[in-house]
Amino acid sequence: MALELTLEEYQELAIIALDGNIRATNADRLQNTIDTLVEDGHSRIILDCRGLISMNSDGLAILSDLVRYMRGRGRLVLCHVSQPILDLLHISGLDSFIETTSGKNEAIRRILH
Repeated sequence: MALELTLEEYQELAIIALDGNIRATNADRLQNTIDTLVEDGHSRIILDCRGLISMNSDGLAILSDLVRYMRGRGRLVLCHVSQPILDLLHISGLDSFIETTSGKNEAIRRILH
């Protein structure tokens, strides 16, 4: 399954809804979207993972890069993260650096305060 991205932008906040799989063949699309958002001044990014089925090391690399970039510049929150993706974040150690919430409204509330 391909990766579909749906973008919502509100001043400094950007929400990217992910639908599908993050693989080597499409990871650059997500990376380019994030790069553009950051260049445009979005310092608060929510990744809505409700439709994210799976990701491999390419997806983890993007998240790792984003965490490093956002440190001291803004915030990153993931919402609707499935247990397999949470397990992957835990195994990689990224769960110590990425905030997750159960829903989009909670993510918005946390990221704006």
